[in-house]
Amino acid sequence: MMESLHDKETPFFLQRIRQTINEKIHFIYNDKMGTSIQLGLPSHISSKQAVDLYFQAFGKKERHLTLFSNDEQTMKNYLEHSMNWNAVLFATHENKLLGMCGIQKGMNPGPFSTQIAPLIAHFQIWGGWWRWILRWLQRTIDSWKEDVLHIEFLVVNPDVRNQGWGSKLLDCAEDEARKQGCKALGLEVIDTNPRAKSLYQRKGFQTIQHYSTQWLTRRAGFSSLEKMQKPLQPQRKRYSR
Repeated sequence: MMESLHDKETPFFLQRIRQTINEKIHFIYNDKMGTSIQLGLPSHISSKQAVDLYFQAFGKKERHLTLFSNDEQTMKNYLEHSMNWNAVLFATHENKLLGMCGIQKGMNPGPFSTQIAPLIAHFQIWGGWWRWILRWLQRTIDSWKEDVLHIEFLVVNPDVRNQGWGSKLLDCAEDEARKQGCKALGLEVIDTNPRAKSLYQRKGFQTIQHYSTQWLTRRAGFSSLEKMQKPLQPQRKRYSR
């Protein structure tokens, strides 16, 4: 059940309007302080804001492992026009973007485009083709089972770090995984991000595979990564009120 903001002094018809809007927006978490987590880009947040926050955390990865470019603006433009925001959880407070979590079930559409047209539009024909082939190979190699909801990325605004938003986004991803009938949550963590690994372990994730990537990923800032997974048991929704 999606939740709406209710106030005892709010007329019934306004409560119904809010409820209808919330159902269409797909709220997962909502409180009376103006804070919410929803699936899909909020109307008061621009795609540019979302890309800027994503790139702040994963720009080095995009530069050296995915898009292979030193043109930051071109990469941001590509992401802004190609990202599937319907596969991203957004945490917001009023007009401030607090964090994001990209999710994907099996080979279903995730936050990152698999289409060649946007790549050609931003990197020309040859540049678009070879980048598309590499993305297709990465997607094939890194694919998870159909009953696993994969967390593609998790990023929290530096202004609100250490306030529990990474944990809240993981909780909402878990709720979404159950809703989609998944049996587990999966993600990867790199060796140079021990704080993230510690959070995942506290949330019940366990390492299932370890990869030494060495020179392949050194320029991106890491030399190994771990696949972690959390089995899910059916339970009542975490944030129901």
